[in-house]
Amino acid sequence: MIARRWRETHSAQVELLRHFCGQFFESEFVSRPGQLKLLFTGVLSVLASLSVPFLQAYYSKYLALKRLDDTQPFRLAVMADSLFLITLNMVVIGLVTALLWQILFPDKRDYLALAALPIRMAEIFRAKFVSLLGFVALSSAFMAVPMSIGLPAMMQPQRNTAHFAVFGPMGYHMLGIAVASVAGALFVFFALVALQGVLLNVLPLRMSTRLSFAVQALLLIAFLAAVPAAIAIPRFTYQMDSWPEWAAWVPPLWFFGLGQSMIGNVNPLAEFALIGLAAAGASAVAAYWWSYRRHRVRVLESPGGYSGGKSWSFEPNLPPRALGVFAFISKTLARSPQHRLILTAFAGIAMAISANSLVGSLRVATVLVDAQLALSLFILAGLHYLFRLPVEPRANWIFRLPEPGHTVSLLSGVEWWMLYGGVLPVAAVFWIADSWQLGIARGLVLMLLAVPPSLILVEVLLFLTYKIPFTSLYLPARRIITETLIKYGVGVVLYISLLSTILSWCAAGVQRWLPALALMLVGYWRLRLIRLDTQRVGRIEFEELPDTVIQTLAIYRD
Repeated sequence: MIARRWRETHSAQVELLRHFCGQFFESEFVSRPGQLKLLFTGVLSVLASLSVPFLQAYYSKYLALKRLDDTQPFRLAVMADSLFLITLNMVVIGLVTALLWQILFPDKRDYLALAALPIRMAEIFRAKFVSLLGFVALSSAFMAVPMSIGLPAMMQPQRNTAHFAVFGPMGYHMLGIAVASVAGALFVFFALVALQGVLLNVLPLRMSTRLSFAVQALLLIAFLAAVPAAIAIPRFTYQMDSWPEWAAWVPPLWFFGLGQSMIGNVNPLAEFALIGLAAAGASAVAAYWWSYRRHRVRVLESPGGYSGGKSWSFEPNLPPRALGVFAFISKTLARSPQHRLILTAFAGIAMAISANSLVGSLRVATVLVDAQLALSLFILAGLHYLFRLPVEPRANWIFRLPEPGHTVSLLSGVEWWMLYGGVLPVAAVFWIADSWQLGIARGLVLMLLAVPPSLILVEVLLFLTYKIPFTSLYLPARRIITETLIKYGVGVVLYISLLSTILSWCAAGVQRWLPALALMLVGYWRLRLIRLDTQRVGRIEFEELPDTVIQTLAIYRD
């Protein structure tokens, strides 16, 4: 009944809300409507399923803590886990806001598409802000409410015990964690909206566009790298009573103080939370009002056309056909900020894994090897994924003409781009880092040992690749999200954790690393020859499989 009522036509404000809410599930990479909703539903189902073992582990933890005669470990654990939930919710909402960075404010497309309708521009801005606020509030509540109910239920001690006197009523904990988590999430959202509003209205239009993408990339990397830090908070249980002086500058601690005050433990940082939330909300509203008065006019009066500046002009000494594919990839990535953002997200995941390794290991060499393997894995996997996303599928006829008899030559351009764009930059960066931390000789050995696995990974990714990047239609969200997560999880365990241990052991002496390096290079070259022989008898693909709806109608190509 509610869904049918929502689909009916209502007032202009409701229709604008429906329009802007639909933008959250739209992308130029999606070839069928509704696929991003399927992907989003899959992610939520995975998060919900992960809460089951999470709560089971906490049940065992608090069952052991409640058996202790001393109530101090129990009290500190309750504080640490509450702070963990609040911080994690703030980080996740910050990540979501960073992903929605380009649609936080109405853009030129919104102005031009809605200008002809009998609505005022103020209604557009109001609907845009309300839709964003509602989406973020619902997302934060979806994360915070189940955990704020489940975790205190695991913590709850029996009545008439010393632990119950320390814990207090369970309902207060549920309400305190939920309110603090949602308030912290809204603070992050308001702060990022205000930040983008300043960038849009203070900087020149072209500069604000370029700098806005750079800020979005930095925020994406920062929030991804903050996930391991949030997960590590329960490790510092016994430091919850001894906060440093700079704790007053950490927003998650403000909202943790707010939650503590709601359960009866008065915390002076609660005032910082209320003041910060009010200031961030007022700043976000002021940024929207400022954009309504200034940015709208600047965007509508600005000249159209692409203003991306000069693209990357590096051209290696390759055969003409391979060079053509190489240049096509370079120029496409240079003018597509969406593709660069996805690649930045993959790099951010690698940095998050590296940060987790830094927290759990004390050996510098192991951390550096982990970081290099993680960055090479996700950069190469990100490039392989990006190459499947369409930019201009109709341009594939340029490569169809010279394709007969030249499949290997054309596909070698993809191989060389992955080497120049993925393997070599990572190796150069970590050679500098390894040499700085461990000395030139040992740093060179670690870098050399980590390069052959990257080369082998390139061959594995290209083994069944018969596509020119960006020229074939792709259907995202076609795979089940759990299948993708399992695949990457196994890859992280085998390629990073296990391989880094082996490489760190091999780097201990020349009698170890030299045979290991030779063996990996021989394996890489052999695998490359096998791939080239396979590609010689194959043909380049320019289309994905036909849609199942078309197949059921028995419509086939001539």
